[in-house]
Amino acid sequence: MKLRIVFVASVCLWAAAATGARAADATALYDRIADAYMTGRFEDLDTALAEAAKRMVDFTPEQRTDVLYVRAALAECRPTWWAACKQGKRVRIRQPILGRRFEAFYDPQGEGGVRMNTVLGGKRITVSWKPEEMDSTDKGMYGYLLGDQRCVNIWSNLGLGQLYAVLPMSVFRTRSERDKLRLNRYMSFRGNLVTLYHTTPPGRRYALHIYFASFFYDNWGKSPAAGARRAPCSFVMMEILKDPSLYPSLKLPRSLPAENAEEALGKHFKHSIKRTAVWTIAEDRRFREAIKPFAAANDRNVLKTGKVPLPNDLVFVFDVDADAADRAKRDAWFKQQFDKVTGGE
Repeated sequence: MKLRIVFVASVCLWAAAATGARAADATALYDRIADAYMTGRFEDLDTALAEAAKRMVDFTPEQRTDVLYVRAALAECRPTWWAACKQGKRVRIRQPILGRRFEAFYDPQGEGGVRMNTVLGGKRITVSWKPEEMDSTDKGMYGYLLGDQRCVNIWSNLGLGQLYAVLPMSVFRTRSERDKLRLNRYMSFRGNLVTLYHTTPPGRRYALHIYFASFFYDNWGKSPAAGARRAPCSFVMMEILKDPSLYPSLKLPRSLPAENAEEALGKHFKHSIKRTAVWTIAEDRRFREAIKPFAAANDRNVLKTGKVPLPNDLVFVFDVDADAADRAKRDAWFKQQFDKVTGGE
């Protein structure tokens, strides 16, 4: 009896050790997936996800949820056509963008950007970019890689292409400069939202870095279409201030002035969002989950009104001169909410 008890105990210890080893290996694999996804090492990520598919039972429920999210997000930021485009092939792109169907043709020899042609009474959208710059690890701007920048450009162009596909031709035949500016602002705004949702995690940080630069009114913010970048940033800052504990990697400043509070907070994030400031998977998921319904709520009406409804019954007006009153309301909200979540006065 004593020998049997010792044997059973030994088996239990062995089983516990084996289980612990599997859990440790699964955690190491999970960390590898998280790091590869958030830093844009996609070849390593593909290999790690293939291994993870065989070992899902070893992950904790939380790890399993994150791995499944990464797999789904990867399919949206680097779809099946991505590899063919990198090879310089002509590709028909069939891609849901923010949940809406879209089709375009990729021309590796094109001049770059988006082109719309009418074919047999319909529209043909052609997009182009340099295939050799996709996923390039060459040094880019502001500490990012060239591949990060091109990923942002690609998704912005696809977002614009979707608008060319769905908007009536009469919208593009306008002669009024005022109408052209309104259309440009709307299309830029929608392209930016598509980018923030669909691009890679490093691309997402690069996009935010350059969008937040539009709060420097004496420099990057001079463009008539700068509001198309500031509006998504205002939403992002409201999302962070709603519960900063959900975005621990996006640190708030120590204080925020009451005057021009929105601008001051925007300048802070312009300098703090960097490629090396890696987010968590949870932050990436929450961010994308917030952007998608915000984009859905700000579709066609923004073209007609030139106004973006924000949370908390606030509004962003693209025209800076017409935005003064609403900007003052946003400043007051940002200051009040900042003091509330930081314990400021």
